Amino acid sequence: MARRKLKTEIAEPTPENIHDATHDAPPVEPAVVAEAPIHPVSTPEAAEPPATTEPETPAKSYGPNPFGIRADVVAGVRLQEDKRYRQMQLKFDARPSDEVRHAVREAGFQWRTHEQVWSKPIDRDQGWRTRAGAEELFDRVTTLIRTEHGHGHAVG
Repeated sequence: MARRKLKTEIAEPTPENIHDATHDAPPVEPAVVAEAPIHPVSTPEAAEPPATTEPETPAKSYGPNPFGIRADVVAGVRLQEDKRYRQMQLKFDARPSDEVRHAVREAGFQWRTHEQVWSKPIDRDQGWRTRAGAEELFDRVTTLIRTEHGHGHAVG
């Protein structure tokens, strides 16, 4: 790359321009603009960005999904919230009894075969109500399962 320098002339002090500031100031060279080299694209492949082998990552991640809220290991039940699909989920370690399944259906949960969970959509306007109802159902279901298996009530 070749750089060009521009020469500026400064007026010599004379009786007419003695009060002019141009003769007192040190000579200032204007900025030299370097021209960027031009890289011709010879093939269409060169214009495309190089392929990456890494998979694309999601834009934002707010933690694990589904997010675990409560769990009862003895009863084998987990309550979780799926942020992606905006739903509450109940997951059982084993197939629950007819009485438990009836209580879950009555609370508005539906069986999702693909995810192997019972789920209920979270209300957009009153999501707190859906979440509170799911926690109440979790308490009722764990009590039913513990009673059926002879384990008594949950501690705490």
